[in-house]
Amino acid sequence: MPQIRDIVRRNAGQIVSVEIATPYEDMKHSTDLKIVVKAGDIAVRVRRADKKFRDLTIRAFKEGYRTELDKLRDGFARWYLYAWEDESSQLADWVLVDIDIMRAAGLLAETRRVIMNKDGKTGFVAYNLQELAAIDAIVAAS
Repeated sequence: MPQIRDIVRRNAGQIVSVEIATPYEDMKHSTDLKIVVKAGDIAVRVRRADKKFRDLTIRAFKEGYRTELDKLRDGFARWYLYAWEDESSQLADWVLVDIDIMRAAGLLAETRRVIMNKDGKTGFVAYNLQELAAIDAIVAAS
């Protein structure tokens, strides 16, 4: 978690912006700058070092349970910090994804092939980084 918090802090400029106040705000409210926060929670997933694919996978099937995909479709989580560990369990690569852009592009609503895990009880859908970059959903990456 310390590494995750550090990545979020280093990329706060993607979530928080400093804007110049309007002339009215300057003259009437003694305001020169405004801090604007793009609201939303951050979902986080860290993949083990043996996972070589660099794609974003979201759990889409678990019998009898609402999945992560269901929750994202419902509007939860604005940002997704997705990372991959190296052999020493340190974060080797990561992407910060704007989930609202994925929603607006229809990626979360479309039907995709569910890839079942070896346990046969859970499955996921995959979004490759190229398709996320093509719609400008990746706001930062290592």
